[in-house]
Amino acid sequence: MLTNKFEEIVEGAIIKGVDGPVTRKAINRYAETSGDRNPIHTTYKVAMAAGLKGVIQHGLFSMAWMIKTLTNWLGTQGKLKKINIQFRAMVRPNDMVYSIGKVIKKYQENGKKLVDLEIVQEAWSLLCKGIAQATNKSIDAKTFENLLSNCKLSLVNETVLENGEVKTIEKNKVELKAEGIEIIPQSLSFWEAFVRGWYRKGDKIRVKLTEPPEDGKAEFEIYKVSTSIKGNATVLFY
Repeated sequence: MLTNKFEEIVEGAIIKGVDGPVTRKAINRYAETSGDRNPIHTTYKVAMAAGLKGVIQHGLFSMAWMIKTLTNWLGTQGKLKKINIQFRAMVRPNDMVYSIGKVIKKYQENGKKLVDLEIVQEAWSLLCKGIAQATNKSIDAKTFENLLSNCKLSLVNETVLENGEVKTIEKNKVELKAEGIEIIPQSLSFWEAFVRGWYRKGDKIRVKLTEPPEDGKAEFEIYKVSTSIKGNATVLFY
């Protein structure tokens, strides 16, 4: 992590923190502890009726993670003086949350040592995971990720209504097609973020390999990345 010594800090330096995966249990505990029992955070039926496609984490819970990243960095060297944020997107169960601070300005004012930060928090929602084999067996990780970043991802589920029940004709047919890559049969799985449609046109997508490619084969995960928080902060150094 970035140094927390005022004299050593340089403008443009980055602070990073990661939390998650988000769990329903943690959300429920926060609801009880904070007193914010709004059912859009705890009850699927209410959240769905509100058009949210599932429960969401409290915004102040997400902000607390952002603050924790900053205070963990500061340690005993300083304190958070001011923070201003905007909530930009929802954080949902199973998301990984990345908090990032960028040093914009380092200065002294009235004898006080201060640093201004630009802060951003991202929520990574897992869409799918699987194992893939590239046509080129000497492919490197970056090229592998780039190929998967330009794929066709689809899920089909055919059903029929019979005697008052919904019955499946064909089990979920899952497909991921990318030029130069073949998906290993039965390895592809879709997660709640994809099935419930927690994504829309223009969303940022990130591909992550869990291990470097070996002989052109690799396990991968595809995430939708949302900016959940954006703002700025000022920290005071002792």
